[in-house]
Amino acid sequence: MLFAYEMFDDAKYLAEAKKGLNLYQSFSKNPWYEIPSGAMACLAAARLSVRDPQIDVHKIVSFALEADGHPMQTGDWGGKEVNGLMAGFSTEPAGEAYSMESLVTLPYLLPMLRYRPEFAADIGRYLLNTAANMRLFYSDCIPRESQSRPDLTSAIPYERLTKELNGKSPYASGDYGSHRSIYGGAYALWWGELVKPTEDPYILQMNLSRSDFLCAKAFSSYLYYNPWGESKQVTLALESGSFDLYDLSEHAFIAERKSGRVPVKIPANSSRVIVIVPASARRRVENGSLLCDGVPVDYQAQAK
Repeated sequence: MLFAYEMFDDAKYLAEAKKGLNLYQSFSKNPWYEIPSGAMACLAAARLSVRDPQIDVHKIVSFALEADGHPMQTGDWGGKEVNGLMAGFSTEPAGEAYSMESLVTLPYLLPMLRYRPEFAADIGRYLLNTAANMRLFYSDCIPRESQSRPDLTSAIPYERLTKELNGKSPYASGDYGSHRSIYGGAYALWWGELVKPTEDPYILQMNLSRSDFLCAKAFSSYLYYNPWGESKQVTLALESGSFDLYDLSEHAFIAERKSGRVPVKIPANSSRVIVIVPASARRRVENGSLLCDGVPVDYQAQAK
């Protein structure tokens, strides 16, 4: 409904979106059935909360990232960390994770940080864990005896990971004899476009703007999460031209008239949301202009 409102500017769709999100956040227990719905609700809630402070973004995000398999798995199975992997359905037994559900959350959680950057460290930590532990779905990353069809290509992930099966933990297989998941594994291509490496293998560059389907045009924006106990520096490669770097969490410019490769410092155990603003657009941003049509840079002031 929010997407319909953004497309057609008809107030009835906005009213329906608000009604739906308010009903959703009124549940005392997680009402999710499958995580894609919960992930999309996070983006809708974040964007709508810019104009409606009654939207409880924290609760809606907590539904999507609720731990202990409801839906997010935590801890380890057979000595292998499974933090960040997602259960398939709310009605299935405990101790299950699925490749599609684990991959599909990324394109919806990342762009919400353009509107609510205070969640950056939590989401950055979650996505780093998911990126590391997704390997357990791929046949070349787990023992042959811990998977149902090790003879099949390692390019396509298994559909399901079970905490323990056939005396092995964890065990990779699939539903209904399918073993591998083409429809779920395809989301790895999304990850390849949205997540890029930096000089530090544990600090990723995560693109916040490319999958923001609620915004037709936006400045390029990136999330960096630093899991280390000390500050780290990574390099941001800019296109040709002159750019200013804007820290969305601090609501301040941190670098001016830059081009080429620019160093960015990430605080210890924290994150930064960096927006690349063409130098020609700086004055518009300083005057409270828009990062996206309808959404001001200073979202906090607008919400208040």
